[in-house]
Amino acid sequence: CKASILHGPGMPVTPFALRRFLRRFWHIDHWRRHAELHYRDIPRRLMLEEALLPIESLTETCVFCAFGRPYMTLTKSGYGANRPMGRNGGYTALEEHLKPLEPYADFVPQPLDTALPPQHRDAMLETARILSAGLPNCRVDFMFLGEDIYLGEVTISSAAFTKPYENRAQEDFLGSLYDFAKLPATLAQGRRIAAKLGWPTETSFGHYAADDPRLATGGQ
Repeated sequence: CKASILHGPGMPVTPFALRRFLRRFWHIDHWRRHAELHYRDIPRRLMLEEALLPIESLTETCVFCAFGRPYMTLTKSGYGANRPMGRNGGYTALEEHLKPLEPYADFVPQPLDTALPPQHRDAMLETARILSAGLPNCRVDFMFLGEDIYLGEVTISSAAFTKPYENRAQEDFLGSLYDFAKLPATLAQGRRIAAKLGWPTETSFGHYAADDPRLATGGQ
């Protein structure tokens, strides 16, 4: 999480580069660095994923969801060997009354057909609904390469909750999308999943109780 090394044509990963990468990152608890307490009990691991190449042709749409309801997208492009995180496009609200959530920094909202291409739109939204149904908050990422579409990642704390709106009214409006009465049910579901994976079923967040809503809101 939050540390990656790319391998592909023109940018091979040598044994030296891999050793250097591991020395640089393996000892770091990224949940601690980014205050993502909900990742604390997930074992540290090294993952190998297929790269979508050429990276310069890659574009991405992130779909933000609240308890299974897609409400906004963020487009990204401009990937490169020296820009593995790409460049942000803009937020696009999926419902007219959610338009106040679009203004953020210098981002420019993108047309809906750019964020959700018509030929993929229904599948993207249905996939996002299914994957986010049991989560208070999450972002489901889709990547495009030519005519093909790929499911990227699902994260429950986009940007580690470190980039809030500057406008308090927008933050309050965003918070109104979440029905925290559903938290006990989602916590119970999470424990069932953790038990099947052999992970701890009790959280280890110190003085935060397992049902404390601060765990689902990044402390806000």
